[in-house]
Amino acid sequence: MKIIQMQTSNIQTMLEQFNNLLGGDLTVNTIEHFLELNNKLAKGCIKGYSFKGGVSALQYNLKFREDYKIKLDNSENNPIYFIYCSKGSIEHAWNNGDKRRKIERFQTSILSAANFGNGSEFYFKKDEYCKVLIIRIERKSDFINFYKDQHLDNNQFSELFSEIANKRYEYIGSYNLKIADQINQLSSVKEEGIIKSLLIEGRVHLILAMEIEQRVNELNNNKQNRGSLTNREMSLLREVSEQIQKEPDYTYTIKYLCKKTGLSASKLQEGFKLMHNKTVTEFIRNVRIETAEKLMKTTDMNISQIVYSIGFSSRSYFSKIFKEKYNCSPSFYLDSYKTLPTAI
Repeated sequence: MKIIQMQTSNIQTMLEQFNNLLGGDLTVNTIEHFLELNNKLAKGCIKGYSFKGGVSALQYNLKFREDYKIKLDNSENNPIYFIYCSKGSIEHAWNNGDKRRKIERFQTSILSAANFGNGSEFYFKKDEYCKVLIIRIERKSDFINFYKDQHLDNNQFSELFSEIANKRYEYIGSYNLKIADQINQLSSVKEEGIIKSLLIEGRVHLILAMEIEQRVNELNNNKQNRGSLTNREMSLLREVSEQIQKEPDYTYTIKYLCKKTGLSASKLQEGFKLMHNKTVTEFIRNVRIETAEKLMKTTDMNISQIVYSIGFSSRSYFSKIFKEKYNCSPSFYLDSYKTLPTAI
């Protein structure tokens, strides 16, 4: 097993250290630090983000060619880690010889050491493709101080940090399918400049909020939210959801989706409700409407062309559900977008 010992909590320095040890092509800027890897050690990428208030994030999207252990020492600020694994799996242990605990696909985890000497170790298996987001918050950061002091009737943030306090804390939670959607959106930000920066920071904070909400809900309800679905079944639902998002024009039926996933109609509906808070039909319809809205902004297609390109056969039905979602007709939206004034 190969070992990488991180000597810093600074995101840019960490990416530089990864680059020195693994090789690759490192791009550093104020928005995103990006290390692309394609060699005998690893294939994929590692992304790093730093935000104001003591919040940062590392996203591993790669496959190591050997077993790897990545050791993170605690800084004087004794950070709290919020972890989500959307592909593959990893293992965690404290560096004092504790046993390793597995974080599986779609699972959340919150980790915090009790003192400086209790660092974290993350284990990546050889040839297993992993997609893992680790959000780090410095314990004495402005971010924590701000939210702990908010006088709210239901301050979930304070509730969680009261539980963690200054002790060693390791929570590996239930399965959360909705966070996987947010991870995908974080990975697919195409904008540049300040827009990209704001979108990434907003998405990371949203994922953080969802992880905090899940832990607090589990503390209050003491139950896991995965229904009767197995991890394998959730993976199949994730894959078919991605197919619908990539190919919204296909004529999807419950029968087709059941055959593709091997799931019953009831499990299919259960999974979509857990993952998207929508039935299968509602999810397909929403994907098509959102795709249409993007096409209006990015192409020269007219309404009829857009309707048929996303899998609808009735323009009147499309207009009806578009108006329900955006509170205006498609033609009004398209005309308004095309006539927006240009800044001088």
